[in-house]
Amino acid sequence: MIEEDRKKFEKCHQRYLNQEYRPEALHLFAKNAQVHEHNEQMIDKTCTDIRPFCEKDHNNKEIKAKKDKQIQKNK
Repeated sequence: MIEEDRKKFEKCHQRYLNQEYRPEALHLFAKNAQVHEHNEQMIDKTCTDIRPFCEKDHNNKEIKAKKDKQIQKNK
C-alpha cells in the first residue's frame, strides 16, 4: 500500500472514531460482527414498526416471533 492510500484510510478511520460522518453512508468493516452491529443500529434508527411474519432457525424451523425487540435486548 502506498503512503497516500494509507493516509486516506487513516483519515477515514479517524472520522469514523470521532463520528464525523453520515451514518447512512456506506461503511467498510473488517469483520462480519461489525457489519451486523452497524446494520442492527441502522435498522433500529430507521425502522420503528417492524412486524415479522415468522422467523426461522438454522434448521428452517419456525421460531415464535418476538413481540418487542427492545424489550428482548434490555433483559
